[in-house]
Amino acid sequence: MVGGGRNDIIEAGSRSRWGGLIVAGALLVLVGIPVVGVIKSRGEAKPSLPQTTLTSPTLVGPTREQRPNYLLPDPKTDDGRKVVEVTFPDGTRARLSYPAGLDLAEFGIRPVIGVRAEKGGKLYRLVAPLPGESEAEPGQDMLRSLTSNVSLWAKSPVRGRGYIMMFDFGSWSMALSDPIRDGPTFDQRMDLAKRIRGKVDKKGFLVLHASEPVELARPGDLLGSITLGPQLWFGGGTRPLVVLAPVPKCGPGLPVPPSVGARRYNAIDCKGGVMVAIAASEGYTDRLLRGLHVELL
Repeated sequence: MVGGGRNDIIEAGSRSRWGGLIVAGALLVLVGIPVVGVIKSRGEAKPSLPQTTLTSPTLVGPTREQRPNYLLPDPKTDDGRKVVEVTFPDGTRARLSYPAGLDLAEFGIRPVIGVRAEKGGKLYRLVAPLPGESEAEPGQDMLRSLTSNVSLWAKSPVRGRGYIMMFDFGSWSMALSDPIRDGPTFDQRMDLAKRIRGKVDKKGFLVLHASEPVELARPGDLLGSITLGPQLWFGGGTRPLVVLAPVPKCGPGLPVPPSVGARRYNAIDCKGGVMVAIAASEGYTDRLLRGLHVELL
């Protein structure tokens, strides 16, 4: 069954197979035949789920290994300021400069962008997760490979029901997690898997492209009050989090991204047509907002 939503994703057969094993095992015990060898031989049978070898070293079988999944560029220092050029996931480039006494690029940079499975459709967030942020964590089960570089996983039970798509582009992993309601249908997942392409540039930044019917979010695109245009996230986890996103007519009233607003102290500003949202200590936030210069290239 294809195109019927979530129910067509899981392949049937595992329950009946194990039920047969249990019955067979009980009979063997009654007649005095060891069961361990039988179960072991059945366990070596070809798995029912299709296994496709991925080009990325991240997927090593039915589980994923953790890795940093962020870029650490080497800023240049000029007249007491650090300068670094960055590339957003839609290919937009910018030059950042900030006081040499502050860290920013040193926190690690990762891409985030919204995607639509069809023109004018619902936006889903595609993010490069840090270890522990993705539902496809070590120990979780891979359900199936959708393409040579995209796989489907079950969410961790503590994160709710649904699925997560993991995209591997060279050294980068990107995650698309089902929202609480109305996740992609199976046909839409296949379009997303086949139509989103990624290329790592010479500096290590990931640039994404999409072909019809799939669309990448454009600068300023919102899902409700959530900014889902191309973004770069600096830090996160136990470190400060700084979100940069080009926004046309950036100005007062811009909504604070939930990833930033969830932190105890946060602030938002516009610099050079780019939204700058910061979740960190009050001292760091104030110093960065005063000292950060952003220039779109």
